Amino acid sequence: MTSISFSTSSVSYQSTNVRSTGFRSSDPALANFQARAADLATRDPQAFAAVLSQAFGSKLSPELQFELMRQAQDGFLPMPAELRFVDEATLSGALGAYSAVKGGTIYLNEQLRNDPAAMQAVLAQEIGHHLDTVLGGPDAAGDEGRVFAAGLERGGPLSEGELALAISLPDHGVITVGGRQVDVEFALPAVLVWLGQGAAQTVPDAVIGTILAQLTGIPYTWVDRLVDFGLNLIPGAGQLDTAKKLGKIGEAIDTIIDAARLGDRLPRGLVGRADGLINDIRRSWGQFQEQVLAGDFNRARATWGALIGKIRELQVAGRIADLGGTLVDINKTFPIPGGRREFDVIFQQGNATVFAEVKTGGATLLNRGSDRFQRTLDNFIAQRDFAVSQGAGYRLYADDFSNDMVRALREAGIDFVQSGTILR
Repeated sequence: MTSISFSTSSVSYQSTNVRSTGFRSSDPALANFQARAADLATRDPQAFAAVLSQAFGSKLSPELQFELMRQAQDGFLPMPAELRFVDEATLSGALGAYSAVKGGTIYLNEQLRNDPAAMQAVLAQEIGHHLDTVLGGPDAAGDEGRVFAAGLERGGPLSEGELALAISLPDHGVITVGGRQVDVEFALPAVLVWLGQGAAQTVPDAVIGTILAQLTGIPYTWVDRLVDFGLNLIPGAGQLDTAKKLGKIGEAIDTIIDAARLGDRLPRGLVGRADGLINDIRRSWGQFQEQVLAGDFNRARATWGALIGKIRELQVAGRIADLGGTLVDINKTFPIPGGRREFDVIFQQGNATVFAEVKTGGATLLNRGSDRFQRTLDNFIAQRDFAVSQGAGYRLYADDFSNDMVRALREAGIDFVQSGTILR
């Protein structure tokens, strides 16, 4: 019999704020997970075996499958060596992450402390990543953690459509903990909503949650993946559910427009410019709905990208005003020899004038070494230099930044803000 080693009592349980004695089997989160796994493995061994096979594929031999089954029935599935709560910024907006180094570490978003159900969903996914590591060999195809957690939630293997959904997003990335970069496998925000629904016919609700989260400022790290994720689900969802989804997103956009109140915050002569931005948003939203309902998802993705960019400009401008800034102009263009300089928001903060750009993230997630990275950085520097020539400061707002971009902006002395820090 092949043996799988594991630990339950020596696991350390850490937090950025609190350090306690251990993440033991008596801890509610772990005990709940082990109980759920034990229930399925005991009540329906064939279903649990199918979940394991679907999640871990050919790397799971019959002997290893039997051993995992036995451990699950006994309430002692292999656990990682460490669990830590970290802040949301460390996880770039994800809910959890797993590192295979030194016996395995699960990182949980500290916001999960107040949501036990959500914590269980994320914990199951990250334990799935750990089981894949324990089994050895190369990483299983797709996101084995998500497939394992989803199968455990529904009580059996996923359908072909559900399996395609569960593995549709890349889950690998890098986080920085204690000044050290750590390779991890993530638990994405959307997985919680989907795991809670458990069936393909409720996928539009997952899309609602995903895109509404994006509208409120989710880091761009996930936006590019989640929009594709959401749109790819729409065709099999049914016309009524698609209409429901679109209606919810439309309500969210209306709420954002109303909350920004730009027309009340700009100089009288510029109210028309605020109206123009809002009209652009509504026009793009109409195009997006038409494209989705027609099944033209390639164009819908492009339209959504432009739409969220305009929405973010509106949101950031409104929040700048909420936080005490005086709006001077929006979407301002300055002619220069051979071209022009554009700034999304101009505002006064005390006696200082600030020219601001608002990005949804693609340009600020580039890594050093590419031509595009240097061109983008050079453009930010040129924007900053132009603002200074006009007697103003310069600030860059973006949904998220790569570590390379953060270092480069700091070296260049450019002021930057992660939009989510002011939108939440």
